[in-house]
Amino acid sequence: MQAIPSLILALAPAAARGGDYPDVSYVLTYDHEAGTWEVEMKITELSPEHPVGLRLDDWGEWTEVDSYFLRVLEAEPPIHRDPDDAASFVVEYPKNWDGTIEVRYRMNTNAVGSRAEERHGLLPSRAPTYSGGFTSNTLMRPMLEGGVTLAVNRTLEIVAPRGWTVFTGWGGIAKGRAKIELEEDAHNTFLYMGKPVGTATGKRGGIEFEVVQFGPGDDWSKRMLDASRDLVHAMAKALDYPPRHPVRIGILEPGGGGTRVEGGIMLGQPYLWGDRLSGYSASLYAHELHHLWLGGYLSPHEPTLQWFFEGFTEYFALWYAAQVGLIERAWFAERLGEHDRESTAIRSRVDASFADGELRWRGGDVEDLAYKGGAILAFHADATLRAEGRPGLIEMMRDFLHEGDGGFSHDSIRSWMETHGLADFYERHVVRMEPLDLGVALESIGYEHSRIPTKLTYVGIRLESEGADFGRIAEVDPESPAGRAGLRAGDRIGGYYPTQSDRPRIDPSVDTPFRFGLDRFAPEGEGHYINAERGGEELHFEFEPRLIDGGYREGFRADDARLDGFFRYDG
Repeated sequence: MQAIPSLILALAPAAARGGDYPDVSYVLTYDHEAGTWEVEMKITELSPEHPVGLRLDDWGEWTEVDSYFLRVLEAEPPIHRDPDDAASFVVEYPKNWDGTIEVRYRMNTNAVGSRAEERHGLLPSRAPTYSGGFTSNTLMRPMLEGGVTLAVNRTLEIVAPRGWTVFTGWGGIAKGRAKIELEEDAHNTFLYMGKPVGTATGKRGGIEFEVVQFGPGDDWSKRMLDASRDLVHAMAKALDYPPRHPVRIGILEPGGGGTRVEGGIMLGQPYLWGDRLSGYSASLYAHELHHLWLGGYLSPHEPTLQWFFEGFTEYFALWYAAQVGLIERAWFAERLGEHDRESTAIRSRVDASFADGELRWRGGDVEDLAYKGGAILAFHADATLRAEGRPGLIEMMRDFLHEGDGGFSHDSIRSWMETHGLADFYERHVVRMEPLDLGVALESIGYEHSRIPTKLTYVGIRLESEGADFGRIAEVDPESPAGRAGLRAGDRIGGYYPTQSDRPRIDPSVDTPFRFGLDRFAPEGEGHYINAERGGEELHFEFEPRLIDGGYREGFRADDARLDGFFRYDG
């Protein structure tokens, strides 16, 4: 869900010039017709005694598509690729060099929704009414020998097509053209320009917010502003650590995930449950906003801590979303149940320990375990602390933010847990990965075990093999959603969407013979479909399932009187 960039621009000391930093200026222009970004870069006041190289960071793996991405590259003095590092460039300095480098380069953008954009979503992209990307892989930076970033004074000018709006994490909202003086410690941020569907700005608790929607469809900017103000205010208050800069949020295409960078986040448009944000969308947005702190102001000292900054963020996102009312408390427990079941299944397949200082937690089962297993670990640590009369896990975040060095490590996490009565917990559940009992922990904070009614999704299909997930249709109810969509007996079902991982149970009172799909389709959201084969032809059928009673889950009911204390920080 989230990308936490660690590529840092201009954090190193100046190159033996006594603080008299070189000047770097960028002019970024978007050619709407050609679909390309062009950058003109000029570096002046470099010291001939300390020549530099250039680097275009490989965030998003632009080197995998190489010359397709970097179409034009011209420089004076000339530059050439470093044979040992495809993202670095060597400057061919002439005699009597005057300390100036000028570079012009042009980059392709990937069409939103294309296969190239799906595989390289962090590279610059384009849609009919907007284009956007990130600074790490679009702005070259001067480098000293040994890969040390040169400290410089930097300005960025963005030139958008006529009538477009510029929106960046560094400079906020501007019309048509933006010129930004970059702070010395500016990190990677987003650069977007386009014709907004909606714009909303506001404040809460002294924190400024700016929201711009470039993606098509309904205008979500005001609703996103309200949700973000509630979440960020709650986070800043609990952590006693307000954001250092305005919180800026860009909204793109419907659905999708989110990316947190310096200054804000880029998000897909939400899904709805009735007239409110779905729990999944609300918790996703809370997750990305919490990365402003965990992953932003607190950064990992080691590359093997994804289970902490992603897993703990996933838990805190649910906690804050429930605290401000974006998700129901019952769904908080339900979502933890999903994470618990999925992480338990993963642990049966992989041998991993959160304390492993070598495991990178990227890709496949281990990445899922980092997010979901890490969230379950965080919840149990929080519940354990609360049971012992302590303020809870937020105290760890506060201590790291206010008393630490701006980061965290395996040692600092272990040390904090040992100091706060979790030494045995750390050894058993972080090191040895012993299972945790979610039901016991939920009941300890104020949930009651119960049988919770839920809706079933009636489609109107009976398969030849009853209970199967796929196969040949034996019969279709002609008045059902499937019948009206055009499915027939004899069609072979090969796929369907959207599904739910936590299927409800079906009460024996549900006696319809058309049982396919009752517990498979997610009842909320839009875009339900079935793919089927008929006579060698692949067909696509869209429909809206009929919601019927008769489903239930073994779950947990929220006792609000007891839970009020849990969804509050009293440190």
